[in-house]
Amino acid sequence: MNSSKWALALIAIVSFAGIATAIGTWLYVDGQKLRVGYVRGDMNHAALIYAKAQGLYYNAGLDMKLVSYASEKAIMDALDAGALDMALVGLAAAVSHRQARGTDITALAAASVNGSAIVVLANSSINTVADLAGKTIAIPAVGLTQDLLLHAMLNGSGVKYGGATNQTDDVTITINDPAPMLEALNKSNVDAIVAWEALAATAVHNVEHGSFGYPGRYLANSSDTWPNHPSSVIVARSALLATPAWAGIITRFLHVHVMATNAINAGKLENPATSAFYITMERAMSIGEGDLVLSLKNTGFVYQPSIPRARSFIGNMTAFGLIGAMDVDAFLGVFFNTTLLDRALLL
Repeated sequence: MNSSKWALALIAIVSFAGIATAIGTWLYVDGQKLRVGYVRGDMNHAALIYAKAQGLYYNAGLDMKLVSYASEKAIMDALDAGALDMALVGLAAAVSHRQARGTDITALAAASVNGSAIVVLANSSINTVADLAGKTIAIPAVGLTQDLLLHAMLNGSGVKYGGATNQTDDVTITINDPAPMLEALNKSNVDAIVAWEALAATAVHNVEHGSFGYPGRYLANSSDTWPNHPSSVIVARSALLATPAWAGIITRFLHVHVMATNAINAGKLENPATSAFYITMERAMSIGEGDLVLSLKNTGFVYQPSIPRARSFIGNMTAFGLIGAMDVDAFLGVFFNTTLLDRALLL
């Protein structure tokens, strides 16, 4: 090899080593990958699910540990235990854990709005929310988004609901994980369920799956009572934000989140029968086309949080006794921080 070729080869080796070192520093901090949690099958977390399926994190140089959980409670417990660095989680779960447990997390961006519904059996005599008086309703957990929405819907329809253990309520509440919730509805062990998408769509379209008897139907979407209410947000352990290396990684994550959100909003408008977007999401979420179409229709995808809507949301949490009284504006001032999102939008 002549001297000029040796020189070019040496330059290439040195350049590659520099890039590898930079990426290595960027992807890891003290040998630790970024650990991000989400709820499997939750349409409110579709931006992460889509980005993962399309390799957007890989393309951005992000080699993270993505961990799926069965519920928001499990995610918050993992954050409390230090087993996660970031998560997509419902605003209600994030707020209640920060206030009640002192979980030091910061909300960096929004992920979704709407995305929950009350579902009854197709042959049910229940036709309005007011008809739920005297009935048994299943929710995934106390104090989370679906519970808050049930409070708002029932009390707005004149049905008394003060809490899951209140013996003077007009309804009986049971707590169920996703799969048992569907089974309980289809076996008529409960009269209605309050579920996130795509679980609600699965309950409506479960006749396609052949697992249960009667298909369900939507009684009310959360957007009917509260249009564009906050649903899921992206949170991170606050301590990470003070470390420049972690802040850089999280900024890249948020950049991918923005790209994925925009792709979903564009993909929703395509023909489900021929769209590569719909095929990708069906495979990534392990659901049928009908379930996907319904759940996408009932869920909105955003990245910019609406502070006025968050203020109203948290105000309702306090009004219904899901969290203790607080200065909501003071809480919002320390809980939301969109600095890294603003940086991500410039990438």
